Amino acid sequence: MTGTAAVYERLILVAGFLGGISFTALVPLLQSSYVFEPIGWGIWGVIYFDALITMVAGVSVAFILSSIVSVSLAAGTVEANQVKKRDNVASNYFIVGWLGLLIVIPLLLVPIVWVASLIVGILEIILFRNMFIP
Repeated sequence: MTGTAAVYERLILVAGFLGGISFTALVPLLQSSYVFEPIGWGIWGVIYFDALITMVAGVSVAFILSSIVSVSLAAGTVEANQVKKRDNVASNYFIVGWLGLLIVIPLLLVPIVWVASLIVGILEIILFRNMFIP
């Protein structure tokens, strides 16, 4: 096993896990719409709820697609001229899923405790800043 295959094997595990978790989050979100659809918001509550469902589903799809693309890379069945292209696709799907997850987590908390949503959002900004800005 080469070092690159090990990276893709880890990507399969992490992306598959996060995709499964976000897909599983859709079940309570859809079953308990009265919790996540704020009553006093009027039409904005409905728009918020629909956008939240769409974003959670999109995050799940991005992570699962990243995992699917990584399978052939980890197995080594990709032609040499296609490796870089598929690597970029897998990485981009994972990044889109990760950034979407960073947006969805605070949005899930808004109707329950908006102060917690604000705190989580600030912590995510600090985390993101420390990860990518030296």
